[in-house]
Amino acid sequence: MKINYKFNYYNVGHGLFYTGKFFNDQSQFNFVYDCGSMQGDQVKSKVTEYIGKLKPGYSSANNGESKLKCLDMLCISHFHNDHINGVKELLENFENLKLLVMPYTSIYNRIFDYCADMENFGNNNIAAEDIVDPISIIKPEELKIKKIAVLGASEGRINKNEHDGISEFPDSPKQHGDKESKIKVDLPPENEELRSKAVSDDSEILKKYPKMYFLDHKDDIFLRSDEQFWKFKFYVFKFEEGIREFYNQFQKKVSEGKINDCNGDWKAILSDKTNLKNIREVYKEVAKKLGMGGKINSTSLALHHQSLPEREVRGRRICYGCSERQYPKYCWGICMRRHGELLFGDMPLVDKPYFRYYSNDRAYQKDKRYLDFISHYGVSLENTTICQVPHHGSKDNWNPNLIKDLKSCNHYIISGEMNSKYHPQEVIDNLMRNKKQILVPDIHGDISCWGWIF
Repeated sequence: MKINYKFNYYNVGHGLFYTGKFFNDQSQFNFVYDCGSMQGDQVKSKVTEYIGKLKPGYSSANNGESKLKCLDMLCISHFHNDHINGVKELLENFENLKLLVMPYTSIYNRIFDYCADMENFGNNNIAAEDIVDPISIIKPEELKIKKIAVLGASEGRINKNEHDGISEFPDSPKQHGDKESKIKVDLPPENEELRSKAVSDDSEILKKYPKMYFLDHKDDIFLRSDEQFWKFKFYVFKFEEGIREFYNQFQKKVSEGKINDCNGDWKAILSDKTNLKNIREVYKEVAKKLGMGGKINSTSLALHHQSLPEREVRGRRICYGCSERQYPKYCWGICMRRHGELLFGDMPLVDKPYFRYYSNDRAYQKDKRYLDFISHYGVSLENTTICQVPHHGSKDNWNPNLIKDLKSCNHYIISGEMNSKYHPQEVIDNLMRNKKQILVPDIHGDISCWGWIF
């Protein structure tokens, strides 16, 4: 059975809005990975454009038009504004969200990431209740969510054979738009270790969202039609050292009376300006101690998705074009037998900023974070065609050895040309020296890749 696919990196400036679509005459499956930007109006415009492609002639749910029936899957890499502030506009155009995928983070991890956002951007519009309950950002009370898959790194689970232990997604909606949806999602069994940890750390959220489903990131998610044809493999770095230190220092400030615990009311704790000031000081101390210069993106959900080896892939093309800057449309053919794309969000690929601490490429061999990432994905990386450079090309997140490990990848996408952090000059230099094709949506416009599977 032939299935077409198309993946898009939208030009939203400093941010990320990535979409994927699998389709044929009988069915379709649509997913999104992140939807946000420092340029809020730009991401809203691109959301409208995206919805228009799903339903030609459709403008916006706010204009009184009927909503689309279903978005099949939304993946959120992390809860920073430039990756999520377009999610509300996106989801208000749908009646249902079939599957929400997000990284598992404890309340202390979420506060830690909030402080990182403040340090990186100098401001943050995320309210206290959204830190306590990040799922509330997408307004779940206004949207029918079938299942919330929360991914983490557990201790006891081993990586199974990729075709074993897969159970079909329960309660799959049978309608997608005006077509019968024959493309289904296969989820692995729930990980009880992660659920137990969540019961200990975040019992209130579990009560509020009983549809939360905990998965170890070693267990993959598959798409099937007549049989499985595509694999989604996620990765979450286990940042226990930093969060443990943050927790210890946080509790120390509470015992010293510098942070008011407000009888355990997290919303009240985070709404107090004095508390927030002292919490940010704790963050800076911990980040400095860990050697990250006071700025860390500790949690980000990476995604590698690819065709399965038994399915033949044809007709692959990468295309871009932008008339505003007189860039002609370019198209490349891809000769690889399989197709895979790697998305990082803002994930660091080093324990310490490479360009500040490492004198040569061999130093990565001692880098625990990068080695953990490489070990997790293994041979899957050999099938990577396109890679989204982490954190908009930040030199502090980059590891040059990724180029060596992505042996077949020639196209690297950097989302964010102009920003206050002067990304991504060193990373561009590194890629150019290795003769890689660099694509920047700010410059080249929307970037698309398409092909079909048999």
